[in-house]
Amino acid sequence: TSRKNNRAYTIPYIVDFVGAIPGIRVQFPHVVASDTIVQMATIPRHGLTLGTPTSFSTDQNISNVYTVDQEDHAAPPSQLGLNLQWTANASDDNASDDDNATSVKRMRTSVLRGIPYITMHYSPGMEAALSAEVPLASPPMIDGNPSNTLTCGTMGVDDKYQKSNNVYTKRVEREVALTFSESDFTWLIFFSRPVEVICLKAPKNDHPPPPPPPGVIDVSVTSVFELHVVEPPPQDSNNNVNEDEFQTLQEGQSLMVRAALANNCTRGFNPLYCVGGKARPQTHLGDLLRAHSDIYPANPRIR
Repeated sequence: TSRKNNRAYTIPYIVDFVGAIPGIRVQFPHVVASDTIVQMATIPRHGLTLGTPTSFSTDQNISNVYTVDQEDHAAPPSQLGLNLQWTANASDDNASDDDNATSVKRMRTSVLRGIPYITMHYSPGMEAALSAEVPLASPPMIDGNPSNTLTCGTMGVDDKYQKSNNVYTKRVEREVALTFSESDFTWLIFFSRPVEVICLKAPKNDHPPPPPPPGVIDVSVTSVFELHVVEPPPQDSNNNVNEDEFQTLQEGQSLMVRAALANNCTRGFNPLYCVGGKARPQTHLGDLLRAHSDIYPANPRIR
């Protein structure tokens, strides 16, 4: 199947499944219309992928391949939408279908027409992450507080939580705001419960590869920024890690993470959406997204 055919058009977004990490990549389209046609164009690298970290997916045998969620709780595909899932350890024929079984870890999403959020439901033990293919314009902002931001570590160095690098890890009660430089997009990332997060940037590349020759389109994807949900090991008063409590914490709680585009002209730098190079404040949209962020999609049906 070609990349172009592996898409779902879910106004207001276009989604595909070929991001830098296993999961669903969401893109905001630019509508081009004439008397006879309407086109929805995207810049793929401006998309945001909601999924699971590459290191975790490799260890747990998770790929970009998804399946239609056919569990009892899931509605069958319809004109309104469909439910998809990614399953860890899928090769284990003896695994239980119970999400609480440690041998089966899943993440699920509902692709629905017209919904302003992209949502991923993580079963206990499944690690959550999001990936972007363009750099940030400013540090991630936590819970709407400009003075509460994240300091990002380096991919391949600070990926795993360690006591020595907890300067990068912060608690999020509800949301993280991400503003990207090239796209000028601001995304709001919502969490169904308080979490600890760490952000990572790609190391600086002093010797980037040469561009492809004329007529060749580069379809490779590279993660430039990632946000990981981490569960730091509980410690006692002597800073000793309680491994049993840590394992219980990892396996006992599910998580819902969702992303929504709050502004496509944050600083006035995107000529497709900005007029006269001026930023467009959209605080009303952000407030509306926050107000309804705890209403989750399920069972897409046409009644």
